[in-house]
Amino acid sequence: QMRVRRYHVPPGCSFSPGDSGSGAADPFGAALGAAPSVKDLPRNEPKITRQSSVLEILRGLGAPFPPGSSANYIPNTNIVVVRNTPENLVLLDRLFNDLDISCSPIRSIALTLHIVQGDAALLSKIEAEAMTMSDQTAAWQAVEAAVAQGQAQILRTAWLESRSGQRAKFEAGEQHMRGDGWSTLPAETTTKSPDPNTKETPPAPQAVATARVFQGTSEVISADNLVDLVGTSLEIDPVISEDGQTIDLTLALAYDPAPPTLRHDSVAEVANGVRLTAPATDFHRVNISTSVMLSPGKPRCIGLWKPEGLGKDQSNVLQIAFITADMLVIRDETDK
Repeated sequence: QMRVRRYHVPPGCSFSPGDSGSGAADPFGAALGAAPSVKDLPRNEPKITRQSSVLEILRGLGAPFPPGSSANYIPNTNIVVVRNTPENLVLLDRLFNDLDISCSPIRSIALTLHIVQGDAALLSKIEAEAMTMSDQTAAWQAVEAAVAQGQAQILRTAWLESRSGQRAKFEAGEQHMRGDGWSTLPAETTTKSPDPNTKETPPAPQAVATARVFQGTSEVISADNLVDLVGTSLEIDPVISEDGQTIDLTLALAYDPAPPTLRHDSVAEVANGVRLTAPATDFHRVNISTSVMLSPGKPRCIGLWKPEGLGKDQSNVLQIAFITADMLVIRDETDK
């Protein structure tokens, strides 16, 4: 059964995967796959030349064309119309995608992060097998099969786009305030009245935790607080390699499998021997920092860990992270 598909060929690009884009303006013109010009032939050579057809060029690049299939190039629209079997069209999809990637002068990088939780034995096996593969697509497909069968679940999905060489960051979660100690100030520093003879705006009063009098001297005791993001944070530095076919990626992932846990066993000693008890915070955070080389469209495992803070009923589970990078070709509307 034959099917028809249309492919766009970027202008100013030779029809050669991995080419830098310096080919002829017409990718199927005389400069591509054609016989040499008559004037360039030796005098003793026949003056008969023949330009290669689109079908011959595609066959030369490894695309099979069984009986009944065809390929035609439409120069006015930069479109190649192909008639072929579904199996062969899959190969042609890759071929034209490589052409798009190698020829397009404007590209961006889109990264997709998946964090999955599942049975510890299953995810351990998948991770071990993935580490032996240069192409880890099969490992990710095993994760997807486990999700479909109810043996695993996708907890988080993050999508982030950036240009080559430009840092980008994704954050999603909730702000959590935690105590970071105590400070003491003389009471008069917070009760000073503004000078009536000046037009300056007095500073806003500071929020304090409590105030006490120590040995006849009034002091203000305030709690120092910090704000942390609890959720998912992904920071990336992607760079398209010189060959235009791979991506060098440096990333930092911070992920909280469970909400923070509060405890009240932290005792701080402040002025004049006064001891105060304040709640402390335990975070269950996973931090991953790594540098990897990615092929577009091929998932890669970047970490496997034992989550904390989930409770005893989740003691036999692990979590795993996969990341996939894709090159997005950006075209001008006039090129379509």
